[in-house]
Amino acid sequence: MVIKSLTIKDFEDISFFEASFAPDCVMLDMPEAETVAKAASVILKSVRMRDFANELQIRPGTSISAEIDINGESFFVTAVGNPEKTGFFHETKGSDGRVRRDFYDRIYISEEEDRLSLFCYDPKNPYSKRLMRYKDPEKYYPEGNFTGLTDGIGCTRTFRAMLAEHMKEFKPCTIPGLSWCHISLKSDGAFVLDDSSISRTNNKRYEAERNRIFEFMCFLSINGLWMDIEELRNCNHTGWPIFAHRLHDAFSYFCNYSTKEHLSIKRQIFIM
Repeated sequence: MVIKSLTIKDFEDISFFEASFAPDCVMLDMPEAETVAKAASVILKSVRMRDFANELQIRPGTSISAEIDINGESFFVTAVGNPEKTGFFHETKGSDGRVRRDFYDRIYISEEEDRLSLFCYDPKNPYSKRLMRYKDPEKYYPEGNFTGLTDGIGCTRTFRAMLAEHMKEFKPCTIPGLSWCHISLKSDGAFVLDDSSISRTNNKRYEAERNRIFEFMCFLSINGLWMDIEELRNCNHTGWPIFAHRLHDAFSYFCNYSTKEHLSIKRQIFIM
């Protein structure tokens, strides 16, 4: 799936926004980047909308529209705000102008995949420990929670087999542009970062931005696992675009990590 264009009117802190996007890496270097990401969540009916539903600033005249490409087929989605219900009315049309009611069925993904379409680094819940949690969901998730998050696939032998294969195929690597930062994957599913640059270890800004990029690489690996699983379950599966929160500053800090060449996943990625 590719978001080809997005138009926002009177939503949150945006009076008017209109832009077309590249199909691979998009740098959203603007103060309203988070609002653009939130607008995309509205268009896709992301479960993340529940997280900020009570905070949405919808006014009379609020509307969001997007052109979305799925395997070469264009869909035109419009979401019109309803201030009284703090929600939106959605309508989707095809390139022929006819209403397409199958759009949301075609782009459906599990809640776990939905939440993994947004990179938002939280040191208390790091992506570097996510595969470890997948290996032992009974220990790390409330009873039945992981099953619900994954639409049941997370408790199957297929999932465990593909997780084991994904971990087996992971090759130790370095952060692009930071050859002294080595990433490995332990047998328990935890990603580990080894930074041999002693001279930089007391630089708090360096450590913060390096850790953010390390977590993003772990995040991409986890998404790669889910792409493999979904391709096995459904060859027509559509991967959502990824929005990477607060990653633009990290890329800018290291200067040389801002192209799609370094992002080893076949998805449109918005760097905020």
